[in-house]
Parts: sequence; structure tokens; C-alpha cells
Amino acid sequence: MQTEVLLETRISDKAGVEIDDVRDVFTEYGLPPVVSPARPRSLHVHRPRVAGERSVYGMCAGQAAGGA
Repeated sequence: MQTEVLLETRISDKAGVEIDDVRDVFTEYGLPPVVSPARPRSLHVHRPRVAGERSVYGMCAGQAAGGA
């Protein structure tokens, strides 16, 4: 069973600083020293689709757009 480690303890260990220093930063910026769940976002990513026929005769390197 995995025990839960406080956020301030994990930050302190990772940054190599005292826990009191981490708490001071939280207090200075008005941050609660807890892990909050991810917030829902209104952004939705949709994959763009291109209609048409595929061709192996696309533009090659060094070839002008006009096909010349």
C-alpha cells in the first residue's frame, strides 16, 4: 500500500530545500499546500480532415507549383 506524501514534502525533496522554505513560498503567493484535481477545460481538439483523392504525384522537391 502506497502512503500519501504531502505536496510540500515532495517539493522540498525534489528541490533540495527545507520544508519551511516551501511553506513560505506557498504563503507568499497565497497557494494552498494541497494537490487539486485537474480542472475541466472548454477546449476541444478536433482532427482536421481533407476531402479529395490521394495522389502519388504530389509536389516533389525542387518542382514548381505549376508542375514545370
